[in-house]
Amino acid sequence: MRQSAGLLFRACQVLETVKKSTGGRAWQKPWGFSGFTKTQTRNRQKQIKQEQDVMAALRQAEAGEGAAAAAAGKPRQ
Repeated sequence: MRQSAGLLFRACQVLETVKKSTGGRAWQKPWGFSGFTKTQTRNRQKQIKQEQDVMAALRQAEAGEGAAAAAAGKPRQ
């Protein structure tokens, strides 16, 4: 097998993987992006809310840790 034949074979595997992972549909339609489905939008809103909750908890923990270190007279790392 020639080097170029091996590359072609690998490229075909990648294309086949893309085809399978998208259910046979193209990622981008010829007429452009049609927007997210209601389910995708709802799931993204849930993810953003969870990320905001985690970040708020981390900020509170950092603030509490800083106050406790200042009260003990220890420098914060």
